[in-house]
This record gives sequence, C-alpha cells and structure tokens, in this order.
Amino acid sequence: MQEVGAMATRRRPPDGLFVLADAPVAEGDTVQVTGKVRELAQQTTLDAAAENIAVLSSNNGLPDFVIPDPS
Repeated sequence: MQEVGAMATRRRPPDGLFVLADAPVAEGDTVQVTGKVRELAQQTTLDAAAENIAVLSSNNGLPDFVIPDPS
C-alpha cells in the first residue's frame, strides 16, 4: 500500500510481529519463540523453526480488541 500526504512523512506504528513457522499453536496459547528477526514487505517478521517454539500455557483469555487513536 502506498501512503500519500501527511502519512507519507511519518512512520506508521507496527501492526505486530509476524511469526513465520509451521508449529502446532492455537489461539490463546502463550508461546516462547526463538528465531531470526527481519523486515519482509514492510512487516517485522520472526523466522523460527518449529523446534524453537515452546507453548508455555494454553486456553488463555484474549485481550479486548482496541482501535488505537490515530492522533
């Protein structure tokens, strides 16, 4: 996506950290991940092998969804 105007002059906050791995994790899992961090298509990614992902706990409640104030 190409930004124009005022948004083009300031950096957007990150959307999150995208973990690229084939691992058996589920929504609500708390995980510990070890891997290589890099930028890919303007996204911060973490490349990790499945053996470098540990599920610490499961069935955790998810935080409430919040829409950030853009100002």
